[in-house]
Amino acid sequence: MSNYDNFKKYGDYYIGLDVGTGSCGWAVTDKSYNILKVSGKCLWGVRLFPTADTAAERRAHRCARRRVFRIRQRLNLLEQLFDPEISKVDVGFFQRLKNSEFKEISKSNLFGDNSYKDKALGDTIVCDELVKAIEGVTTNGKTKLQQG
Repeated sequence: MSNYDNFKKYGDYYIGLDVGTGSCGWAVTDKSYNILKVSGKCLWGVRLFPTADTAAERRAHRCARRRVFRIRQRLNLLEQLFDPEISKVDVGFFQRLKNSEFKEISKSNLFGDNSYKDKALGDTIVCDELVKAIEGVTTNGKTKLQQG
C-alpha cells in the first residue's frame, strides 16, 4: 500500500505552507484542521536554510566602479579639449598633472604662473580657482566655486 492510498481514506485535505526567507514550514490537515498522520507520523515539518544576502554590497561596488569610470572619461575628454590650447603655452602640462599625484607639489606650479587672463571677460583667474573649477566639473558637474 502506497502513501497515496493512505491519503484516500482521509478524503479531502489541506496542505498549508509557510515560506519565509530562511525557512519553509508545511502541514497537512483535514477539513477540521486536525493534523493528519500517515504510518504513525504527523504530517508537518519545517526546512531551514541559510538566509539569502541582499545585493546591496555588490550594487555599491558596481555603482562606485561606474562612477570612477565616468570621472575618468570626463577627465580624458577635458584633456582632449584643452590639449591644443594648453600645449601652445606648456607642452608638458598634462604629463606633470598626471605625475602630480605621486609627489607633493602645488597645483599652481603646474601652470608655471599663478594667474591667467580670461580674454573673453577680461577677468584674472587665479590658477587654484581654475583647477578647482575643472576638478569640480569633472567629478560632479558643478564647480567647487559654485558650491561655496
